[in-house]
Amino acid sequence: MLVSILDGYTDEPSRLGVPPFMAAYPRYLAGAVLDAGEEFEYLTVDQWRKGRRPVGQVLFIISNTNVPGKYLRGTPVSDRELIQIQREFDGEAFVWSSTSSRGDVDTLAHDVLTTGTRTPRRRTLEEWREWSILGAEAIGQHSDFPDPLILELDMSFGCPRFVSGGCSFCPEIAYGEPIFRPQEDIVGEMKALLKQGATNFRLGGQSCLFTYMTEELGQDAPRPNVVGSQRAFSKAFQN
Repeated sequence: MLVSILDGYTDEPSRLGVPPFMAAYPRYLAGAVLDAGEEFEYLTVDQWRKGRRPVGQVLFIISNTNVPGKYLRGTPVSDRELIQIQREFDGEAFVWSSTSSRGDVDTLAHDVLTTGTRTPRRRTLEEWREWSILGAEAIGQHSDFPDPLILELDMSFGCPRFVSGGCSFCPEIAYGEPIFRPQEDIVGEMKALLKQGATNFRLGGQSCLFTYMTEELGQDAPRPNVVGSQRAFSKAFQN
């Protein structure tokens, strides 16, 4: 089965996904599809706007709330476009929003394809590790590949200030207490992307870079883990 992945772009304070950036969501989704034993095609909403149409039997659309302001290049998919995409697609379509949907889009796809389950859930660290590597090949289908494409690398998920409600402009608080990715997993994903021809990266996926691997979760202003951050960045730069 061919699964179509339509990237409608995500624009979050902690995760950039509007060109020239590519968020991790579609890559994890591609990895989950491959892990389920199926094939995928990847296209962006800008390619759709130019006439390309998804040809898979199942379609997963990644969407996001539009941020007020002016984009220099592409713009996230609009509600009107979402309606048109679904109306034109001859098959089952799933619309997932990074800021309003419960659960992860990659777990949704994997569960639908393997067991038919549609219960929202978050990915495990093991799935995170495996799917980030398997889905690395998706970058070759991005229209900005290899340059000027910039790949987002998630360092964590959730907000270290979850006890106080986080910042009013950031949706990361909705994910609750943060889950920090092991440094080895971040580096492993980077190596997989480098093998696919990636040249540009951005370490993101966290609402506060300085509190990565903090040992003071549960406090309103957790103290930075200098050693943990230093190790993560040094290992990344070594690649």
